[in-house]
Amino acid sequence: MKPIQTLQKILAQEENRFFLWIPPCLGLGIYAYFTLPNEPSTITTILPILITIPMLLIAKQTPLLPILIATTSIAIGFANAKRQSEAIAAPTIHKTLYNAQIKGTILKTEPAGIDRPARILIKPNSINKLPPNRIPKTIRINLSNQYETPITAGSNISVKAILFPPGRPAEPNGYNPARSAWFQQIGAFGAAKNKPAITPQPQSLAHKIDSARNALAKKVYQTIGGEAGALASALMTGKRAYVSADTTLLLRDSGLAHILAISGLHMACFAGAIFFFARAALALFPRIALSHSIKKWAVYPALAGAIFYLLFSGAGIATQRAFIMFLIACLAILMGRAVITMRNIALAAIAILMLSPEALLSPGFQMSFAATIAIVAAFEAISNRGIFQLSQDGALPLPLRRIFLAVGALFLTSVAAWAATGWFAAHHFHRVVFLTSFAANMGALPIFTVFVMPAAAFAFVLMPLGAEGLPLAVMGEALSAILWIAKNLTETLGRASALPVFPAATLPLAIFGGLWLCLWRERWRYAGCAAIAAALALAAFGREKRPDMIVSADGRNIAMRAPDGLLYAPLRSASYAVSVWLRRDGDRRDPSEIVSRRWFRCDKIGCVSQMPHLPRVFLIKQVKGSEALCRGARVLVSRRYLKRLSCPYADLVLDRRRLAKHGAHSVWFHGAGMDAAFTPSREKERLWNRRQGSAR
Repeated sequence: MKPIQTLQKILAQEENRFFLWIPPCLGLGIYAYFTLPNEPSTITTILPILITIPMLLIAKQTPLLPILIATTSIAIGFANAKRQSEAIAAPTIHKTLYNAQIKGTILKTEPAGIDRPARILIKPNSINKLPPNRIPKTIRINLSNQYETPITAGSNISVKAILFPPGRPAEPNGYNPARSAWFQQIGAFGAAKNKPAITPQPQSLAHKIDSARNALAKKVYQTIGGEAGALASALMTGKRAYVSADTTLLLRDSGLAHILAISGLHMACFAGAIFFFARAALALFPRIALSHSIKKWAVYPALAGAIFYLLFSGAGIATQRAFIMFLIACLAILMGRAVITMRNIALAAIAILMLSPEALLSPGFQMSFAATIAIVAAFEAISNRGIFQLSQDGALPLPLRRIFLAVGALFLTSVAAWAATGWFAAHHFHRVVFLTSFAANMGALPIFTVFVMPAAAFAFVLMPLGAEGLPLAVMGEALSAILWIAKNLTETLGRASALPVFPAATLPLAIFGGLWLCLWRERWRYAGCAAIAAALALAAFGREKRPDMIVSADGRNIAMRAPDGLLYAPLRSASYAVSVWLRRDGDRRDPSEIVSRRWFRCDKIGCVSQMPHLPRVFLIKQVKGSEALCRGARVLVSRRYLKRLSCPYADLVLDRRRLAKHGAHSVWFHGAGMDAAFTPSREKERLWNRRQGSAR
């Protein structure tokens, strides 16, 4: 009975921390919904809630209460994900429309940038060949430079375009673009084939904000100039059109990519600067400062600034999360409570997971919450241990004490954030930065916090007066310094290490161990270190064998693994699928660099592999005349139907019919046999994979 009594004692001591486990349990339910192989029925979704809630009410003040709270939260998360998925259902196309005549209203515009054309989001009213009930709610198309014309949100548009259905995973069980498009209610993607006919219309408030964002993005970029101007434009408006691919790669390799994603750091610096200066201004009036709580008064202009920044920066998921957390912090100040606590983080997470359960799967949500939780837990752990005692007890002069406290806080913040987010960076982006990231953040974050975002706030305030030049100049110089730090540290200490995909259990183990370590307060939390150690061991020694051959869902791209362990392709391609394969391999090469004439022999009919350690594979470009070449091939790949092709030795035929049914294929060869991984047919029952409202 002693272990049971010990457990009861620990649970009694941790009782005030049970609430913190509600968001992870909600997330577990949401994750379970998204990973199911087929769409659950409504009764399957509701039944667990109908069972657990009555049990929860009956079992009050019993040892089973924590377990029932957890199971109820899981059931609610699962049901909420199902609800949201069905609530936003909208038609999508599943077949390419080569000459779609589109008429509709422009919702959003993205200006042409350094590395990409202008892009617009359209609410279509009509698309030829599609009946009204099958027209997508929104479509996104690119405008070629030769067709680019002045476009503003709210205008009517008529344009001919080629439309593609939402993409499919580049590899089996990989990231699914169709699911992301489903939750954005984008039913098709494409490119314009002629110059759009634009008819200006009166703009709504949302349209005016979008036009103002584009105008400001261009103005900031031109005023500051260079890559610093591009970064300033992105930070102030959320528009990344002017940020080059080289700058994005530099920030990733130095561990500073997070400054591009508008999140809690940006919101805190922007609104925090307004709060600080509003409070300082009120303090200039002794009568007000002595008779009123100017700290609470300063909340209101800061909150107004946060709302403005939310709207003007695009109101993305990460920005919404940051705003919710800031709103909770404002409420805490007004109520006289602690601003940054685990409970406030939990409240923000619950709000986001209930409003947008799909946000759970986004790297931004995962990394921002992981960093925040780790930082708060680290400061909780040292708050009563005297770690910074010498900064308070007079052992050092006051200036040195303040420097020690600031450097120590920055050091602890950087270490905690890196340790928490590194897992997600490795999982999603297949790269991790060690010493470079730590040094870059130590050098760049003070500049970003003290100069960049406060300058942005002042620029917004002074723009109506035409006096934004000075704060923009300060912002530009500060961002130039950050880019200089990133470049020099990357050259000196090395850039990010590319990593192959980890075993599936690695990230869940790391998340569970991290949450166990951070959310509890008693000594049993250190058991979470065992789960983290297991995740590290899996990552280091349990890496899965990558496929010997990968074929894209459309049959356009194929890559095979040569004796040197690297992937090579027969045809040149800048395909998204190929870039994903290389990234998941931990291979930093560009897709254009993997084309090999050594390992493939190609002509107008097709390409035949020549790898001595693997069976012969034939990529068919032209069916007519291919029978002579395919007779010795074990695997046939083609974008066309191969029903009538006679190839007696072929064990696996990946033609248009099979690829359309199962998508991308990964193949492992072993001796005389082979194993193929693909998407099971039943996954087509998921809402985002169905041919709902399809083009026929």
